[in-house]
Amino acid sequence: MTIASRFSRLLFAYALLVTLSCATPVHKQIAVTPTITAQMVLIPAGEFFMGKDAEVGSDEDHSPAHQVRIDAFYLDKYEVTNAQYLEYCEHTGARLPEFWGMDEFRSGPGYPDHPVVGISAREAARFAEWAGKRLPTEAEWEYAARGGLAGMDYPHGDVLEQTDANAPRPEPLVPPMTP
Repeated sequence: MTIASRFSRLLFAYALLVTLSCATPVHKQIAVTPTITAQMVLIPAGEFFMGKDAEVGSDEDHSPAHQVRIDAFYLDKYEVTNAQYLEYCEHTGARLPEFWGMDEFRSGPGYPDHPVVGISAREAARFAEWAGKRLPTEAEWEYAARGGLAGMDYPHGDVLEQTDANAPRPEPLVPPMTP
């Protein structure tokens, strides 16, 4: 597997890591369903502006901003762990994640409480179904992630600085020139 291919899979795995929190809809006739656990939080119904208006000619895919109504739903408080995903694989015969056993991804039985990485969207959906849940929709995820904030790209404003995130510093594309 090439470095570019592995990096691409890593980015996809990170996106799934963020989204592999399971959701369960709230039904008016049922106060609690068997899939609701103490490790889930109720996201109340509401409306928000999803996306952002982009400049004319931009190829950004989150435009235009539009108002979305969300019904109440439950969302897992924590990401799915390696231990939980291993249990799923053992019970269903599903294959282990792409990066299983790789320390640099903290993936495998040596990291039971770390979030699972290296699974596809289809595998994430199968896990959620096995757990009696479903993946949140894009709109539900954005609504929950915003936490009631409106009109800002990030919780602290519209600009994301390197110090605002727990992420590795990107390597420069071109090494600095020496005089």
